[in-house]
Amino acid sequence: WIISDLDNREKWVILNISNYASFGKADTLYRTNIGHLKLDIISKKKISIGMKNFSKFSNELTIFKDLFLENLNDIFRIEFTVKTISISNGISLGSASLFLSVNKPPKNGSCGISPLSGFSGSTIFTIECQDWYDSDGFVERYEFYINFLNNHKNLTLGFSEIGFFETVLPDGPSFDQNKINVFAKVIDNLNSHSIYSLGPVTVSLNKSDSMRLIEEIEQDNEESVIKQLLHESNSVHTLRNLIAFVFSLNELSHIDKKSLIESKNNTNLFLTTFGPKTNISFESNFEDINTIMANFLVSETINITSKDYETKRNIRASIREKLVNFISNISLLDVASVKFKSDLLSEITADSSEVTRETSIQAIQQILSILDTINLIEEGIYEQDMVDIVNNLANTMANILQGLSTMINERQPSLHLDYIRANIPPSDYDTDLENFWSNPNNFMNDDQTEISDQIIAENKNILIQKLQIGEAILAEKKIIDTLAINLAEYSSLGNPIQISTTSIQMSVNRIRASDLDVFLFEGLGKIELPSFCDLVGYNQTTISNFSNYFDWNDLNNCTNELLTVQIISKASAPSGFNSDNETKIGLSNSLSLKFFNSKKIEIPIRNSIKPIHLFIPRDPSVSFPEFYFVNTSEFDNSSQFLANQFILSTSNASLHINLKPLDNFTGYLMTIKFGSMPVIKENLTNLDKWEIFCPNEEQFSSNGTFLFFMNKTEVNGFKGFVGVGIRELNTDEFDQYCISKIKSKNQMPDYVPNITFTNDFYLRFYSSGCYYLDDKTGWWTSHGIEVMPDTNEKYTHCMTKHLTEFAGGLVILPTEINFKYVFANASLAKNLVIYSTVIVLTCVYFLFVIWGRYQDTLDSNKIGVCLLKDNQPLDSYFYEVTVFSGSRTNAETDSRVTIILSGDCDDTKPRILEDPKRKCFRRGGVDSFILSTYQKN
Repeated sequence: WIISDLDNREKWVILNISNYASFGKADTLYRTNIGHLKLDIISKKKISIGMKNFSKFSNELTIFKDLFLENLNDIFRIEFTVKTISISNGISLGSASLFLSVNKPPKNGSCGISPLSGFSGSTIFTIECQDWYDSDGFVERYEFYINFLNNHKNLTLGFSEIGFFETVLPDGPSFDQNKINVFAKVIDNLNSHSIYSLGPVTVSLNKSDSMRLIEEIEQDNEESVIKQLLHESNSVHTLRNLIAFVFSLNELSHIDKKSLIESKNNTNLFLTTFGPKTNISFESNFEDINTIMANFLVSETINITSKDYETKRNIRASIREKLVNFISNISLLDVASVKFKSDLLSEITADSSEVTRETSIQAIQQILSILDTINLIEEGIYEQDMVDIVNNLANTMANILQGLSTMINERQPSLHLDYIRANIPPSDYDTDLENFWSNPNNFMNDDQTEISDQIIAENKNILIQKLQIGEAILAEKKIIDTLAINLAEYSSLGNPIQISTTSIQMSVNRIRASDLDVFLFEGLGKIELPSFCDLVGYNQTTISNFSNYFDWNDLNNCTNELLTVQIISKASAPSGFNSDNETKIGLSNSLSLKFFNSKKIEIPIRNSIKPIHLFIPRDPSVSFPEFYFVNTSEFDNSSQFLANQFILSTSNASLHINLKPLDNFTGYLMTIKFGSMPVIKENLTNLDKWEIFCPNEEQFSSNGTFLFFMNKTEVNGFKGFVGVGIRELNTDEFDQYCISKIKSKNQMPDYVPNITFTNDFYLRFYSSGCYYLDDKTGWWTSHGIEVMPDTNEKYTHCMTKHLTEFAGGLVILPTEINFKYVFANASLAKNLVIYSTVIVLTCVYFLFVIWGRYQDTLDSNKIGVCLLKDNQPLDSYFYEVTVFSGSRTNAETDSRVTIILSGDCDDTKPRILEDPKRKCFRRGGVDSFILSTYQKN
């Protein structure tokens, strides 16, 4: 028997027993005892507070740190007994033991920092640690880090072998009076450590120094100190001051955003991230979703216009691109350098709206390099170090996807650098006529109409952005899965490791399938699951389908499987190829769930027996539309219902209509028709759906609102005109449907030619969708997902039978059409201006039709092959000459073009290529001519 994977960690010790004997199919039972050296073995009951042994079939023992903290000077003996029962070998017993002792951390020392206040990027802070002593080894190094109020992420400043450290500090958060918590981590040769708090220091933003550094980097001044430092050094010690500058850059971005939001009074301009800077606690979950109020917290605002903001944003984007290239010089030699570089990557990409495509490419390459280094570090990485690294890398990857999606999701304009680079001609522009990027026809609008050069340039930039997003999605899947698997190795059974950053929240948990929770929470989202056996579609006829994924001791019981559960919530769903014009997911978080087996292979969930429910939050900063007030006193009773109409612009989405009456004692009939207005007559009904609303029933929500809901299946992919009709139930109908209920709601009310409204009400229209991301193609699709009726302004409720990454779509349907007079004031006398306008527009329309027909006649005369006017009747040889004009800018001419045909016997005179009916040699044109010659004897 071999004991493996013994790690001394901050929270627990995990012991795994591996059985290398071969018994074929056998039942294995494990038993563990812990005792003090030279003392009797103590019972499990006595130490149960410090040990977790899940079952007699479990080969993993977790000993929590409480046991060791109470007995720091003791040596422990761990004894394992294993019993196997098999048909071929009967009962076999085996045992093994090992000894554990506690490596004591350094102690009796102190650390101090001076001064206690200063300015970011300019004040030199000195940290000095002394008198630290390690009783069973020696102090190997001192690491220094900082964090902020309500933000658990530790930001590495650097390290020292002697306990003396000088550095500048970033500015503290304005919402906490610029306070920064500074810590020293004193580490011995076996990685046991003590953490010493140096207390808070106050660091204010030095805007003048920050702007000077921005100017130096932007101007590419080779003589500047910062430029020489960044270009010439690869030392973590030398580059440590860079973190203060990056933090100042992020704070300047935050101030500008907050200022522009207040001046425009529009929070939809920017993405709300997790964390204290947007007033969303990392501890918040789905239960808090109705009380969360997003707000950008800064201590000051400035006067700024949209133009000024975009200028500053593009300058900062250029700086970030330079910085991400600069830090590629940092050598990855040990854990400390890996942590430092990952911290820098996370902070450089912190404002995702300032991440260029080049920045994203370089950052992804550096993340992959860090992952390679992690695998090569021989001494191993301890849990908290790995958590810090994963925290930074996951946040960087989420920042990159957010940045690439910002423009596609129409949250902010394209960055100038991306736009310019997208429209630089390729190197083979003049020689490769078939180059995709050289042909403007590839960047036309969907309707293929003639468009300007500017639109072509914008479309080219959008397409390149989408292609980059597709590549980033593939990279992210590989990176996040690798990080999750690495984290899982540090997790004991049933004790999840949580990653909380501004852009992504992730938890990794190792459990038995039988212990899978029905409800899983991550970020502000929630997932409701059936049992694991139902998830994988397990039954007696499909056991053989799972041989590639499972290694069950008992194939008849799928709950024995050891799982790694990975749950991820992102502050913004990546846009993919079609979010800009179809799914409208730019206002949604994303939510994903994955399972890995004990061999680190992902277990696909493709066809769950029972449905999976996902509650996907929307961006908390999004301003959901207010209800539209309908004053029914302005209607008369001359029509059969109050009519409204809107355009449904997205397919594969559900339709939501909220009706909120001013009192709770009125019933309504609502009808809907796709493609036209609904029709209800005595002998004719033309509707797609109708519904009767009674107060105090299930359609009537707690806030006094009726919901008319059509799911994706009922909408059936329809896009276009939708007509809606609403009327009150009269007294008899209200009694029949809502009080005495002698009529079923499935029975259509009798035809009423004239309606009467007694109560005003409010209306709101929107459509929502559920989508999953195909990470192989980069497309969001809705196949196999349904939107549930309780979807609202806070979240999208989706039901599915497979698992991947999900997001919710939202389209606000306009109710700006004033339909209050459509039927009530339909007479000519009351609507003279309206009728006059319609008549004039109709006349103008027919005039344009006549003019257009005339122009078509002229154009038809230009079609065909042109006979050159100098052709002679006696010519006996004819040649068709076809001239193709290029598609590039200025690829046309108004010059007179001539051609000379050369043969063995003679040449023609210059022949003029022209057509008297039209201009030739237009851009992208094809012109054909018939040229005749005679035979020379």
